[in-house]
Parts: sequence; C-alpha cells; structure tokens
Amino acid sequence: MSVSSKEITYKVIEDRELKMTFLPPTNKKYKNAPLYFIIPGGGWHSAIKESMIEFSQISVDMLREKGFAVASIEYRTANDTVKMCDILEDCFDALGYLCANSTQLRIDTSKIVTSGHSAGAHLALMLAYADGNLFTKSYNFTNETAKIIAVAALSPPVVLYEKDYPKTLGFGINDLFKNPADLTERKTASPIEYISASSPPTILFASTSDNLVYHISSELLCDKLIKENVKTKLVICENGGHSFEKVGEREPSISFESIQIMIVDFVMELI
Repeated sequence: MSVSSKEITYKVIEDRELKMTFLPPTNKKYKNAPLYFIIPGGGWHSAIKESMIEFSQISVDMLREKGFAVASIEYRTANDTVKMCDILEDCFDALGYLCANSTQLRIDTSKIVTSGHSAGAHLALMLAYADGNLFTKSYNFTNETAKIIAVAALSPPVVLYEKDYPKTLGFGINDLFKNPADLTERKTASPIEYISASSPPTILFASTSDNLVYHISSELLCDKLIKENVKTKLVICENGGHSFEKVGEREPSISFESIQIMIVDFVMELI
C-alpha cells in the first residue's frame, strides 16, 4: 500500500469509527482525480477494506497510474442488530462523505467508478443504480454532485429473493433482513430492481464453478441491462470458482490478471 495513503473516518455510529483507505493517484493527470471506489465482500459478515485493495491490486495500480484516486471502505457487518439496511446506509454515507469532502481530497465526483467482489459487488451495484436518499438521511443525494460513470461487479448477488427468479445463491441470507418474509424488504436491497435506461455502463464477471453466487445471477442482470439499452459486458470464466480461482483439474478460462485489465480497459473507454 502506498505510503501516501490516508486512513479517514467517514462516519461514527454507536461509538464506532467507520474508516476508509484513500489512495491518491500515483500519476497526477487531472486537477481533480476520477475515483475508483471499491467495496470488500465477505458475505455481508466481513468487510476488510485492505483485503479489497489487495484483491484488486492490479486494477488499483493501473488506474492510479492513469490518474485515478482510490477509496476502499469498511462498513458495519450483519449480526443480530445490524441488517442490510444498515450496511447500505454505511455505503451511501461513505459516498456522501467523499462528495462533501471532494475539494480537500482533490477528486472529481462526476467521474466515479464503483467496484466490488461478491457482497461488495452487490453493494457497488446498489451505489451505482439506487437512489441514496432511500437509504440515508445524512446526505442529500439530490444535491450531491456524485455521478457514477461505471460499475465493475465480480461474482455479484443481484436478486436477494427467489419469487419470479431462479435460485442464484448457494447460501442463506435470511439473517440480513429484519423480516426475512417481507418481499418488499428483499426487493429494496436487490440491484436488479433499480435498472433503468439511465443506469451506468456495467461490466460483470462470473464463474461457472462458483457455488456461492451462481453465474445465472450475472446473466439475469445482464439481460435486464441490455433490455434497457445500457452499455453492458458480461464475462464468464469457465471452470473458475467464486474468486476466479482454479476448481478441479481444469484451469480457469480467464486469468484474474486478465479480468483486472478488462476492468481498466472498460473504465478508460468512458473517461
């Protein structure tokens, strides 16, 4: 991690400081840097901001060299009292903090790219597609200058309910909701519910041997994005696991390095 990185407290709740790691560009190409906002996964039960930087190290380094700043956040994780609505609130509060402090951080909040893996990919999609005012009262997203120009989602859960959709997850998520039987609560937290013609360009990555988030999850989202004429790219990794690792005897059809480079290429086409 760069020695010039900053640890920033973006929110204090119940005496807990929620932090983000902020990395400035290594090559200052813009007066105010575009932002690569990355969100760690962990089944919504873990959120180690450093792990997402390490996981995305290739794209982080490449985009910083191309003039991007990078922010990786932690958030409250699910337990008996913390539910999905609280996790989403934290993520939107982190985005709001970056917008409110963009001058000091020298970032251009009209050029934000969100990305994440697994649960982090779900949250990155929610930031890209949903109205932040539905999830937090700390910032007014009607007046904020945040504009997400692209989202890169790796192994993303996109439907947190099964009514009208096939099964997309290989694990239970009832503990994420105040009332697991409430379809509205589950829909409110599902990125697929927010797709419209104004959704930002999206690149999706999924693996055929992923037993946690089935690749049909990304396929369902891709189909809906295409119907709305949103610029979309779906990359399927044959034989790869949840983190695009080797599963069984066959090598994954796409290396993780190639996946990271594809993210950078997709983003740079939009700058």
